Amino acid sequence: MANITTRYKDKSRKTIEGWQIRSNKLQGFSIRYPASIYSLGDMTKRCEILDAIEKSFAKGTAPNSDVYDDLKELNDPRFLEALGKIGVVSISRVLTLQELVERALAGFEALGDKPKTILNLKKGAQKATEYFGADCPITDISKKNARDYWTWLNSQGLKQTTIHRYISQIKQIFKWGVDNLDDDKNGLPSNPFNCLNNLGTSQTDKEKTPLTETQKERIIDALRQSDAPLFWEAWFLLGYNQGLRLRSEAPELNWEFIDLERGTILIRDVKRSKRTSLKWRPSILRSETVDALRRLKDDQKRRGIDNKGYVFPELWKIPGIEKKHDQPIVNKFKTLLKKNGISLVDPCNILRRTASNYWRETVGEYLENVFLGHSRSVARSDYYDDLNIPKNVLDKVRQSETSRELVETD
Repeated sequence: MANITTRYKDKSRKTIEGWQIRSNKLQGFSIRYPASIYSLGDMTKRCEILDAIEKSFAKGTAPNSDVYDDLKELNDPRFLEALGKIGVVSISRVLTLQELVERALAGFEALGDKPKTILNLKKGAQKATEYFGADCPITDISKKNARDYWTWLNSQGLKQTTIHRYISQIKQIFKWGVDNLDDDKNGLPSNPFNCLNNLGTSQTDKEKTPLTETQKERIIDALRQSDAPLFWEAWFLLGYNQGLRLRSEAPELNWEFIDLERGTILIRDVKRSKRTSLKWRPSILRSETVDALRRLKDDQKRRGIDNKGYVFPELWKIPGIEKKHDQPIVNKFKTLLKKNGISLVDPCNILRRTASNYWRETVGEYLENVFLGHSRSVARSDYYDDLNIPKNVLDKVRQSETSRELVETD
């Protein structure tokens, strides 16, 4: 049993200096508290908690949740440190899911993540706390619990993209915990949600085939019949040819960073940029895109449009310019195509995937990743068409055909 020893300042035992708590069953546990700050009642509460831990230790089991609740309420770093040193209680067990979420969000904010990103992470975390409970100790969440959570999400009638987003967000929260918790790190050695990579949450079963040239021509014809053909054609080709993120990066495009003579463009990488540091990436403009942009720029100049430097001022609330996305721009694009008998379920990803495959075959995987601003792993899992023939194989075939033609000519 735990015991309390009163410590006096002198042999007369008239003045109490402090208290010492010892454990007979937990070897090495001994801690002193000054009487000027702590009362005998404070010591009694600590002894009750220690008694409960001793009983669990004797049975070879972990302390129950009531003990962790008491430790949390006690909020005594000295007591926790003493328990942690002898390896009886992992300090991280006191950390709840809600506390991990709060720490992680504060950590992301300190790193300069955008408010929208943090808000989305918070929404994903709220879904997890709805299932696990805000007070659930983080180390109580195992791989099995993570799989059960995935099953529960699927039973809620949610879209697969929504489920994928929720899983991705709570996975980010736990990754932050594994990477950044200090004293708590020993209690969170791995991310339990990593086991969900092969449960359909990464959307690896989605269609990866890019648009064909015939499909592209049909779309171009439809766009040229719209109320703003120059706007739509340039917007579309930047996605189809260059692989821009049309929802977020196209509105940020500025004429200042486009060299139509050299055929180059500097893109603000919205996904990688932080509030404190902007990220940019270069890309090559294909000739078809250059022509579309030049016609758009000439038209803006001819009409005397004050575009404030933006390539697509229609996407901003600029006085005197009709705002084109009264409804989300992608929805309007899909509606426009549908009127012409064309259906694209996820047009932005399809266009980006088409550009990804083109650049990989044309300039290689490294520059393709530079031009599109994504990692190799993301490119391979979400963008490449498995039916595409690798460039080195195509080169060998072409070299062989050239050699054969030379022989036949001789």
